[in-house]
Amino acid sequence: MAGLPEAVVNSVASLGLNGSTEHTNGVLEDVVVKNICCVGAGYVGGPTAAVIAFQNPHIKVTVVDRDVTRIRRWNSKHPPIYEPGLRDIVRVARDGGRRIVFDSSEGDADKTEVGVRPGNLFFTTDVGKSIGEADIVLVSVNTPTKYRGVGAGSATDMTAFEAVTGVVAQFAREGAIIVEKSTVPCRTAQLVADTLNMHRPGVHFEILSNPEFLAAGTAVNDLLYPDRILIGSAPTPRERRPPRLSSTYTMPGSPATAS
Repeated sequence: MAGLPEAVVNSVASLGLNGSTEHTNGVLEDVVVKNICCVGAGYVGGPTAAVIAFQNPHIKVTVVDRDVTRIRRWNSKHPPIYEPGLRDIVRVARDGGRRIVFDSSEGDADKTEVGVRPGNLFFTTDVGKSIGEADIVLVSVNTPTKYRGVGAGSATDMTAFEAVTGVVAQFAREGAIIVEKSTVPCRTAQLVADTLNMHRPGVHFEILSNPEFLAAGTAVNDLLYPDRILIGSAPTPRERRPPRLSSTYTMPGSPATAS
């Protein structure tokens, strides 16, 4: 695995990626996270879920998408998205169970070894089951610019996001944390809350907004070493803890801003 980005090599060297309970990434104060479901296997959802699984061998991370071809490619040797280091991260998190040595240089020096670990990254089209098992549901569907109708050329097309929110409302378990990862307009959290309440009146869900800032060619590094993390939530005691959520995939010392 020569040529792996330094950020990935450093993360392997500095984190206990062996499923040990001593590894604290993803462990929130009095909130136990065992299952994460990412809805959307595109440019944001795929890499984000892969890095979360890579950093947290004790958390089951499932990526769901109704595009059978896309899911098949994520389960193959050649993911549908190319980013430096992403394929190797997917291999480690998805396949697990074997000793892997990372090369950080052209020679034999500076090798970093990952010991045997279970696979904890899964890609599937079984949307309902995966959402229903999740403690955290990441909504990472495509939100392109509208190309027709009111706001064409400037407004965000929320069609896919609204449809997925309805599906999440049907299957998510009570108390699940619903996180907006897609690029969406302000006040979308209210739309999510209204949709959840319409489908499941009286059932409580946590709603957070945590947009990603990923650039083509540096997505893995952007996830491991973000220059900013924005997390928005309602001012409830439970939701005052959202910055801790970002520790599931970032390296120690990364900045976080909550609002």
